[in-house]
Order: sequence, then structure tokens, then C-alpha cells
Amino acid sequence: MIQGQQWADGLHSDPAFQQIYEEEAAKSELWLQLVEARQAAGLTQQQVAERMGISQSQIARIGKAAMTPIRSVHSGAISRR
Repeated sequence: MIQGQQWADGLHSDPAFQQIYEEEAAKSELWLQLVEARQAAGLTQQQVAERMGISQSQIARIGKAAMTPIRSVHSGAISRR
């Protein structure tokens, strides 16, 4: 049986997994920057949505994506194998 750290190390040595991981990390960082910019500007999700011509729920999804732990990428990468 493979121990947890050995398993994680094996995933990170897989080029396909590493690419997915890096893409998801970059997306997460971008979403986080968007949420922080909205908050710094003192805007509500509804105000941003109106300015962008989209629904408040779409803005909420962006915020949720920013807070999604990167480890959730592990399950996505594994299911793609």
C-alpha cells in the first residue's frame, strides 16, 4: 500500500497532473484577485454583476471558485486518468 505522501509525490511527478495543477492554481489566484479587488472597491456582488451585465449568482460562483482548495484538483486529475 502506498503511503499518502508517496502517492502525492507520484502525482506531482506526473507531467499531465502537474499541468492541470498549475492551470487550476493560476485560475484560483485570478479569482482570488478579482474577489479582493471587488471588496477593496467596496462593491457588493450585485453591484459588480450589474456593471458586468451578468447575474449576482455568477459573481458568487467566482467568489466560491476563489476559495476552493487546490487539493480538489487531485480528484479531478485522478478521474481524468
